[in-house]
Amino acid sequence: MWLLLFASCESTPTYVARSSQNAHKIKTQDPLIEANRRLRQEEDKAIEEYIKRKQWKMKTNGEGLRYWIYQKNENGQKIENGNKVTIAYVLCLLNGDTIYTSSKKGLKALVVGKRSEIKGLEEGLLLMKKNEKAKFIIPSHLAYGVSPDDPEIPIKATLVYDIQVVDINNNK
Repeated sequence: MWLLLFASCESTPTYVARSSQNAHKIKTQDPLIEANRRLRQEEDKAIEEYIKRKQWKMKTNGEGLRYWIYQKNENGQKIENGNKVTIAYVLCLLNGDTIYTSSKKGLKALVVGKRSEIKGLEEGLLLMKKNEKAKFIIPSHLAYGVSPDDPEIPIKATLVYDIQVVDINNNK
């Protein structure tokens, strides 16, 4: 009987505590959601201004990736998930700072769809064919966000890639 009484007394405060914690989380999330929305709008505005200055003819996918395939290869092999792709690249920030280039670091090889690279780069590659060249502007939420694992890339960095697909191997 003592155990039943203890359990009965214990269950009410626990439920109330959980409810008040959830209410606190809901109140806390509203300002965070609003702050993230404002940051994304500011980043989008900076990207659009950059595109306008460069006079690039970019398209946008549903996630926010901007891309422009400026050298097409109508007969080239299209990249698919599972393909091992080799690319030549220049990686810059919106302020023009060059982070990496394949001329200094070597060509980059990756398997598309394995999530070994940032989401924005893989999304962009899926739009390309062998021997095509493109420019990608990858917003921070499709890049490294607030936790880049590379000391050369700042927090919340928007990345600008100039890509050439050198080779595609079918790993399927």
